[in-house]
Amino acid sequence: KSRSRRGTNPLAVPFSARAPRPDAERRPTAIMAAAPPKKRKTAPPASFSEGDRVECFFRDWEQYFPATVSRMNDDLTYDVDYDDGYAEKNLPAKLLKPPKPFRVGDKVDARFRGWRTFYPGTIDKVHSASLYDVAYDDGYTETDVSSKYIRPRLEAAKAPQVVTFEFSPGDRVAARYQGGRKRYAATVVAQRHDG
Repeated sequence: KSRSRRGTNPLAVPFSARAPRPDAERRPTAIMAAAPPKKRKTAPPASFSEGDRVECFFRDWEQYFPATVSRMNDDLTYDVDYDDGYAEKNLPAKLLKPPKPFRVGDKVDARFRGWRTFYPGTIDKVHSASLYDVAYDDGYTETDVSSKYIRPRLEAAKAPQVVTFEFSPGDRVAARYQGGRKRYAATVVAQRHDG
């Protein structure tokens, strides 16, 4: 039999038989549930309205792209139209953010006088984060253009570069005979100008 130096081993006594501590009334009991963990305070998502310019997180490519809010839904989600023509519906507000402000010299497309068509131009002057002067490529200038009518210039898709080879009679080449798969060592005998 083992005994502690001070008498009875306190762990051998059942919990219910132990005498309550004098400060037991002030301490929470083990039966009470633990307090839920504190959540970090985050800023509420920004609110946008129809026609606002935004940067929207495209989940497939995991990056932001410029877009325009086309509709705010009753469940506080948004429908957006991307500048490249793609559209998405029912996006939560956390996927949208205000666009970065433009700087002088930025190449943009802007809607002259708020018309539906975008025209290429350059930011000429910055009045605020939402008002700009635009110098259009055709020579017109417009002042105090709202940022909702301006988008970054869409770069035209570059045409694939065609590689051409110039051969002269006597050049050594590897050629496919009658379009077959295998290449044979050959020498250029003559040059035709029809390709």
